[in-house]
Amino acid sequence: MGLILILLMLSLPGIIAAVKGRSFFLWLIYGWLLFPVAMIHVLFARTGAQKIVHDWNTIEVAPPNPRQPRTKQEITTVEIHRTRIIIDYEDGAGEATQRTIVPQKLDFYVNKDNVVIITDIHAYCELRRAPRQFKYSRIQGAADAETGEDIPNLGAWLWSHRAR
Repeated sequence: MGLILILLMLSLPGIIAAVKGRSFFLWLIYGWLLFPVAMIHVLFARTGAQKIVHDWNTIEVAPPNPRQPRTKQEITTVEIHRTRIIIDYEDGAGEATQRTIVPQKLDFYVNKDNVVIITDIHAYCELRRAPRQFKYSRIQGAADAETGEDIPNLGAWLWSHRAR
């Protein structure tokens, strides 16, 4: 009876970790080997990233991370409903311009945490009077051209205006 109680107590970090969405077995082994440290660690650990199949209408949109490697075949394109936005853009040479664009397509990929990462925006640029491709990471700010309102999260805003 005492052995079962001891094993149950040593398994407590694994049980708590599983409730927080982390690996039960890894935390179980951690708890068996270093119970006091594992117990403190699991109590302060944040809830783990759970693999959830998101509805495309509610998926998170995050800025691209240039340090995260990806392959070209993971890039997907989605069309955007015609809308005009004003962007503060810094080109490859470091020159900052303000442009009014009409986004047509987004290039994106979905990372391992099921978050949409936008890489490029294909749009008609009114300044250059031609179609252009803009790196999402070089856009410093954005506003709705019709209302003049700032767009705090351009990626989420564009994602909500995609053709479904």
